[in-house]
Amino acid sequence: MFSSKIKSITCNRKIRKALRDRQYSARGNNTRVGVITDLADLRSFSGFYKDLGIKTEDFSVVVCGSIAEQGIDLKNIVLDPKEISLTGEFRSEPTKAFLRQDYNLLICYFSQENRGGSLLAAETMAGKKFGNKPDHYGIYDVEIYADSICEFKEEIIKYYKIFKKNN
Repeated sequence: MFSSKIKSITCNRKIRKALRDRQYSARGNNTRVGVITDLADLRSFSGFYKDLGIKTEDFSVVVCGSIAEQGIDLKNIVLDPKEISLTGEFRSEPTKAFLRQDYNLLICYFSQENRGGSLLAAETMAGKKFGNKPDHYGIYDVEIYADSICEFKEEIIKYYKIFKKNN
C-alpha cells in the first residue's frame, strides 16, 4: 500500500517532467504508429493498422494491465504495473524497446485513469499524440471526445488522414 502511494507520486512527477522536457523532431518519413491501451480495450485495436493503411510491422501495441488477467495476446507488449519501479523506471525490456522507437503517431485509449500508461505515453517520442478524454496531464496533441471505442477509432482515422496529408 505504502509503495503504491510512492510509485503514484513518482509517476506523476516523471510525467510532468517528461512533458516539460519534451522535444521531438521527426526523422525521415516515419510511418510507425504506437498504441497504448488497457486490457478492457485491447481487442478493439486488433487489425486497426489495416484501417490506418499501414503495415503490421509499423504498428506496435502496449497493453497496460496484469499479465495474470485473461485474454492477453502475447504478440503485444504488456506493461504490468509491477514492472514500474518506485523511481518510475520501466523494468521490462519490451517496454524499453517501445520507448526507443520513434513514432509518427501515438494513440492512447484508457477506459479509466492509468498512470503507468500515461507515463509511457509522456516518455514516448512521437510526432503527434492522440488520446481519449480526459487528459489529466496534457500529454495529447489531440484529445478526442468519443462515447465509444468505435467512435474514437473513427475520429483517429479521420485525424490521421488529415495529419498524413499535411506532412
